[in-house]
Amino acid sequence: MKSLKKFFALALALALCFVMALPAMATETTDTGILTGKDSGTLKVEGQTGHEYWVYQIYTGDVQKNPENKEELVLSDIKYGVNHDEYDVSATNIVPNSEIESLMKDATFADTLYSKLADKAAPYKKLNENESWSAKVEAGYYLIVDMTSGDPAAIDPDSALVVQLVGDLTVKPKTDTPSSDKKVQQGTDDENIKWEDNAGHEIGESFRFQLTANIPVAQLRSFDKYMIRFNDRMSEGLTFDGLESLVIKNGDSDISLDIKDYPAMVATYSEDTKKYDVTEEALVAPKAGAVFGVTIRNLFDIEEIAKNGEDGMPEWPITDVDGVECVQIVLTYKAHLNENAKSTSTGVILNSDGSLNLAESNKGNLTYTRDPDTDGEGDTPDKEVFVFTFDIDGTKFKDAVADGNKITGAGFTLYPVTVDGAKDEEHPLEFVLVDGRYVLYSEAVFGPREDLEEEDKLVTEIMVDDKSNFKFTGLGVGTYILSETTVPDGYNKTADIKFEISEPTVVENENGEKVVTLHVEKTYVANDAVSEDNLPENTEIESNSDSSHVDVINKKGTLLPSTGGIGTTIFYAVGGVLVVGAGVLLIVKKRLGSKG
Repeated sequence: MKSLKKFFALALALALCFVMALPAMATETTDTGILTGKDSGTLKVEGQTGHEYWVYQIYTGDVQKNPENKEELVLSDIKYGVNHDEYDVSATNIVPNSEIESLMKDATFADTLYSKLADKAAPYKKLNENESWSAKVEAGYYLIVDMTSGDPAAIDPDSALVVQLVGDLTVKPKTDTPSSDKKVQQGTDDENIKWEDNAGHEIGESFRFQLTANIPVAQLRSFDKYMIRFNDRMSEGLTFDGLESLVIKNGDSDISLDIKDYPAMVATYSEDTKKYDVTEEALVAPKAGAVFGVTIRNLFDIEEIAKNGEDGMPEWPITDVDGVECVQIVLTYKAHLNENAKSTSTGVILNSDGSLNLAESNKGNLTYTRDPDTDGEGDTPDKEVFVFTFDIDGTKFKDAVADGNKITGAGFTLYPVTVDGAKDEEHPLEFVLVDGRYVLYSEAVFGPREDLEEEDKLVTEIMVDDKSNFKFTGLGVGTYILSETTVPDGYNKTADIKFEISEPTVVENENGEKVVTLHVEKTYVANDAVSEDNLPENTEIESNSDSSHVDVINKKGTLLPSTGGIGTTIFYAVGGVLVVGAGVLLIVKKRLGSKG
């Protein structure tokens, strides 16, 4: 806590040196309202995603117009704020002028004043993303610090602001500390990769994750040695397939580092300390549920990004990140979903702590050199992305959907579609039985077909179980056609059903929970038993839905075959023969009658 006390003392002393001359520190602020007396105003921080800002109330006061400048508002009758509540102050609570004068002259006085505050570190307000980093506060002086690290002793003095609030106030915090981001690849287009916070993939399909480090150039100028380490951890349903690239962004001429010089090393993660511990053991791919780190031991040793400029200082490639000049370094690696991946056929809710039972999680952050003198390290907050894989499941009914109408004896096959959108009957999807689930076969997950054990043999048709249910697991974003390939005795075959699964969306609800919405369009399509003219209404399968579940209905009765095979032709032919035969018989009978 000693460093925090010194920080408070320094920040406050420096700020109060300017109190008499300025209505606020030289932060980027906007006054949009005027307070009178002890009214409250809105203090808003233009915060960064994932950051939390702690606000300490130093002083409060009444707002008046400056007698010497009517256009300027100032504070009068200045009193101690709530963060002084453990001090023995006068009954009037008015701050003595001597204290202000002492603070302006002697920083050690402020050190004493804030010793108890530093010990308890209890802020007046906590501003976070859920409240849009804003809160109602009284007129007064406030200390604002970026507490994203969660450790009061690790506060970076350069990130702190002391502001005077005499009206609604918006503050843009300094961003001189490193930040990091994490994304996952949507789709499989390697030429035009789309990076997002979540994606849907089929089991065994190769895709990419990306970790980005943003190191402010202003911070690097205080160092002559600087380490960064990318940290990453996967849930058990994800398999690490290997590093792909390490790139320093440099406009149109990005600098690629040799990834072999920066191997992934095995790491562990502690939920107690929220820290990654990286070993010297190389991570060998493939590895399910991998936890690893990739270290650049010294940015200054990389010739491509530390060339000497005219003043003898390194000339860093600069990328603008939210208005801050940064050296931006991007790590990309490959992964796939394995047989343990959780799957879903409907929308789900993530808990407020970010946990989710129906998706796979990948988290990552950045460790960096924080102190140029001691090589002390800092960490950015973890960023989490989600990977979904999908089920197509259903329940079998006779005649209509009703509790007593479930039937068995049906089997279903799932097909991909051809380029023109038709059912690809030559390549039905194959599935492997894993712990009671039929999981999409992938050589990357299960190995070559010929190596599968007899009990793990591939199947293309899945029969409904004794509860009339069936499920295909491990599907990705795309289009599929479900066909009934075994029909219960005494019933007609149903029409095929086309599923078009799009990328899911994740949004926060009014309770701060993240809600996942699955986007599926389902439509009936013709097959060898049901023609286009005889298709059921799509409303029976909820053609636009957030679920990939279907209720499949078999019905009895005569059903005209669809066009394409012998179809109705045989009926017309037989009917024509009967008509001609009846006509010939009638003529013969008339002739015989006339002769009689």
